[in-house]
Amino acid sequence: MRLHYRFLVALAPIALGLTVPTVSTAQIQLTNLTKATGTANGLSDPGQGAYWLAVRFKTGASSYTLNSITANLMQTAPGTLTADLYLADSFGLPTGSSLTSFTVGPIGGSLGDVTLTPNSATTLSASTGYVLSLDPTGLGYWAWAGSLNSAGFDTTSSWSLVPGNIYSSDFGASWTDLPIPLTTKIAVDATVTAVPEPATTALLLGGAAAGLIALRRRVRRA
Repeated sequence: MRLHYRFLVALAPIALGLTVPTVSTAQIQLTNLTKATGTANGLSDPGQGAYWLAVRFKTGASSYTLNSITANLMQTAPGTLTADLYLADSFGLPTGSSLTSFTVGPIGGSLGDVTLTPNSATTLSASTGYVLSLDPTGLGYWAWAGSLNSAGFDTTSSWSLVPGNIYSSDFGASWTDLPIPLTTKIAVDATVTAVPEPATTALLLGGAAAGLIALRRRVRRA
């Protein structure tokens, strides 16, 4: 029994290596914050209909944990700005309920990077489209900077930024593509969860098998 216990302890790291994925460090997966600002689109809620603005992106070949999204914003009148993330349908429009809302960082009176922190743990599935929507409430006015170079962005993976924006003038009930080729500025920070490489998995399985054979031999001798 003592031998069995010691050997099971020795096998524990191998078993954990097979069942628990390793996690890489957080990184910016996608950004166009470094591109020149072509213009800025306004977001407002005059009380008769909110002007919401949204930008679309698609993840790469792995699943990710969302850490934050940064948007280039300014605020010129009092009010509250909220943000939500949705799945995109086949037309690139928001569908279903919000996956998460965000805590919006301080917004200044001139354009600057503002951090949006998800209020709940959010997993981004592989090769999936998402829509980030900014939703104003109150009699405020905001501007969301965009780049006319919609094809220009930096990415460290196989993510893609969908050119153009969509907007809603009825509190998100319906959405329309903007008629100008403007893509609002964002940066998406997400952590990719990596599974062991096939060679690593084979090595771990081989070690486990060899250990089991050795254990059986010892038990027979005993």
